[in-house]
Amino acid sequence: LDARTRLTLSADARHEEYFDSDLRPNSSDRTGQRYTGGARIDYMLTPDVALFTLLEATRTAAAVDYLSSWKASASGGVTVSVGSPTGSKEDWLLTASAGVEREMADANDPMISPDAEVKNTGFLSAGLIVPVGESFVLNSSVTYSISDSNYDLSNYDNTAVSVGVSKRF
Repeated sequence: LDARTRLTLSADARHEEYFDSDLRPNSSDRTGQRYTGGARIDYMLTPDVALFTLLEATRTAAAVDYLSSWKASASGGVTVSVGSPTGSKEDWLLTASAGVEREMADANDPMISPDAEVKNTGFLSAGLIVPVGESFVLNSSVTYSISDSNYDLSNYDNTAVSVGVSKRF
């Protein structure tokens, strides 16, 4: 697009195979195809601040129609590079983002409702990436999500905390 803007398009098609077991005798009902397409735009506001947005759509075609669905999502956020407070020469990276998602099942689950499931989910997230040594990175994030559905089993709010170490090559 231009020197400060990057557009990334993605597409994914996969076959998902599930097998029944004594504990889960209906797992194979989820077997089918999943198709996902997305578009992401990154914009460098300044050398230290980047804005991003992501639009994505997913089609799940499972063996059973109430496990098949359409999903659309949109999210956006900001990434800020800040000087290391420990005096290291590599910057730390702060990220904040938010997003929404809507999923609509193809048919109703006859055990739960006469209506097909419609689920709306939203999230807020914050993350920190800290370089450690020459080639390691400490990744951390906190995410709050909330889901509202016409199926009570899918209603929730959740806070997730994640910490990990990555090796850079």
